Amino acid sequence: MNTTDRIKEIQNLIAQELALNGVHFDQETWLNSDSVLEEVTHTLVSESHEGKIPSFGVLFAENPWKLENVRRLPLSPDQLPLARKLANGIHSFLLYEREKFSGLVFFAEPVNSELKLLRILPQCGGMIVQKNEAGVTRFFKRDSITLHDNRIWLNKPHVEEASSRISSCIAGINHTVLNRILEAAFRQSRI
Repeated sequence: MNTTDRIKEIQNLIAQELALNGVHFDQETWLNSDSVLEEVTHTLVSESHEGKIPSFGVLFAENPWKLENVRRLPLSPDQLPLARKLANGIHSFLLYEREKFSGLVFFAEPVNSELKLLRILPQCGGMIVQKNEAGVTRFFKRDSITLHDNRIWLNKPHVEEASSRISSCIAGINHTVLNRILEAAFRQSRI
């Protein structure tokens, strides 16, 4: 089996594992593209450097022009390997306009919490994938967050979804207080 076939086989296995664990790319047809799967595979199977796992981030944006307070660095597809080295998933992310690589996006403040990432998602749509230095990969989509750590998967709702579920069970609840409590709880959660 040549290298290209081996990579394709790994991508197919990862696609199956993602689907089995709640990461479905059927919300938008473009999420099913080879380039999205290739980038997700790169994120999950990235190699360590000097014994450390580099943090990494990629933004698959449906509406990248809606991102606020960011700097963009347009790059050509042949610059993707270099861009991967610069996309640390905290200050900088690879930027895909849907399934097409378009460069890097830099945030003014570190994007180091689930809440900050969830605030970006409604602006641009699509999906955000972030891998931290502990090797935990998080997939942020409109309806959920999926965490992956060494073949262990966990799905959880967004704060808004959890708030909606709780509100439907308790009449007269103060939504502001509930959201603050949930935000604090979600911020502290770890896989």
